[in-house]
Amino acid sequence: VIIQYHDGKVLTEIPAVGIQMIFFYPDGKTLAAVFANQTKFWNVDDFQLIDTLQGAGVANHERPSTFPFFSPDSSILVFTNGNTFRLISAIDRGYIASINGVDLEFTPDNKNFIVDNGSGQVNLYEINEERSSISLVNSVAGMGFYWGYEKRPGFLSEDKNSLLVMKYWPYVGGWSKEIRILDLMSGERAVFDFASFSPPTDAVWLAGMNKFGILFNTGIVEFHTLDTKSETMYQVIGEIPDADRSEIKFTSASDQLVYTRGDQVTIWDLDNKFYGFPKDDISIYSAFFIGNGNDRSPDGRYQISLSERDNP
Repeated sequence: VIIQYHDGKVLTEIPAVGIQMIFFYPDGKTLAAVFANQTKFWNVDDFQLIDTLQGAGVANHERPSTFPFFSPDSSILVFTNGNTFRLISAIDRGYIASINGVDLEFTPDNKNFIVDNGSGQVNLYEINEERSSISLVNSVAGMGFYWGYEKRPGFLSEDKNSLLVMKYWPYVGGWSKEIRILDLMSGERAVFDFASFSPPTDAVWLAGMNKFGILFNTGIVEFHTLDTKSETMYQVIGEIPDADRSEIKFTSASDQLVYTRGDQVTIWDLDNKFYGFPKDDISIYSAFFIGNGNDRSPDGRYQISLSERDNP
């Protein structure tokens, strides 16, 4: 039952038999219902059926809230069926491509996307300007990042020249574990052994430092920067208790780091090796950085998040 929010008026009713999930386009102008092997689309103005897409259904039951999903600019709609991603033009529902993999993520500029194919390769694709076809740019031996219910197929530098992935393989008595960074322009590869660490839980590109930073978290947080020339990890933060599932964010100049530690927000001054806490009492923010993230002003001076009281 589709209800007008401000006055409770019933706008339309759709038979729910067979529907696995229902979602609106980000602009609110189109409503879609996903069935077992098809998706139907309605115009929200008059709720006339405008399209039926065959063979694009079966929402992912493990993560039903995120599948199907849109590219950042809402121009591409991605369906998943098993280990296959099907890319559809969100405007005319035209077929673009199908990609095998276990995780897919678009770059913020909507020009590329990364796929962990689930078979030991992470692939970088480019989307043409017409949003009608894709092409493989490069492929890296490795896998994405997986912790709990969170997945990332890899991390790309801001200039798209470097791709960070992981690599595991067994040996007698344990596992070898590496972080790999491939220079996509030169083909050079940097390898970082982290056999003594738990798997990483997050990573970030530090634009001001021109390098990746990586977070390890098993109840004790350690944050390292990765020097590709020496293939060395340098610890910046370590031994911080009670930071389970803490999300990390950086200012645009990469000179400050913000993260949650239990109910406390902590700010690190990376240049001066100093950390402290905001002057205001914002302990009520708790873990609300998770999922919502920490939005920042363009100059990097201000951080904004939502509290449990829904106050900015």
